[in-house]
Amino acid sequence: MQQKIVGKMNSETLVIKILKKLKAKENRLREALAAETSQEKRAKLQKELDIIHAQRKKGIKLLRED
Repeated sequence: MQQKIVGKMNSETLVIKILKKLKAKENRLREALAAETSQEKRAKLQKELDIIHAQRKKGIKLLRED
C-alpha cells in the first residue's frame, strides 16, 4: 500500500512539473503573438497556443480528478 502512495505522489509531482512548463510555454506564446505583425505567423502561433492551452487544461482536469 505504501508503495502505491509513493508512486502516485511521484506521478503527481511529474504532472505538476509538466503543467508548469506548459504554462510557461503558453505565456511565451501569448507574448510572441502580441508582438507578431504577420497574419500568417500570428495564425500559426495562435494554433500552437490553442493546442498548448488544451493540453494544460486537460492535465489540470486529470490532476483534480485523482
